[in-house]
Amino acid sequence: MLCLFNNSEKLAMLLFETFTPPRAFMASPSLLSLLATGNSTGLVVDSGHTHTTCVPIYGGFPLAHATRSLPVGGRDIASHLGSTLQVSLAENTLLDMKEKFCRVALDQFQAMKQKEWEEQQYTLPDGQVLSIGMEALYAPEPLFAPFLGLGSSVSRIIDLVDKTVQNDLWRGIVLVSSLHFLNQSWHCLHVG
Repeated sequence: MLCLFNNSEKLAMLLFETFTPPRAFMASPSLLSLLATGNSTGLVVDSGHTHTTCVPIYGGFPLAHATRSLPVGGRDIASHLGSTLQVSLAENTLLDMKEKFCRVALDQFQAMKQKEWEEQQYTLPDGQVLSIGMEALYAPEPLFAPFLGLGSSVSRIIDLVDKTVQNDLWRGIVLVSSLHFLNQSWHCLHVG
């Protein structure tokens, strides 16, 4: 969605000729997500199936020079879950397991010591039962890998904008994610 306005004129023509609305407003999904929080300045981190997009927005205007897309998303977490379980399963099975079991801990080592992650059972399509324990905690690690992960990327993106705007971006981080476990773990992204 980094090139939203490339075809906006064609979209507007199609919209007005087909549906004849009295007016139309076109905006990027990132801007709309930020506006939905009541803010016009912030950093929108949109994590989806195949990639994560980080869009800094100031005063309602996306800062294109600092917008970045990271090649990590939900599919990577599901794949990493399969690797940590040392099993070869269909992608849709791994995605289902990811959605049901994966979590992010603020302090992974503390979570391991306290055994917060009890083993759970997952019944595979063929009827076999698979136990999932700490693997559910390890699977999201690609999101936080050094130099590629969200924390370091968010920090580098904010460093690309004017110094007078940086604090406002840090205070206005908005997560738009299909990765349900991130919604409860936003504090893992704060690095500065």
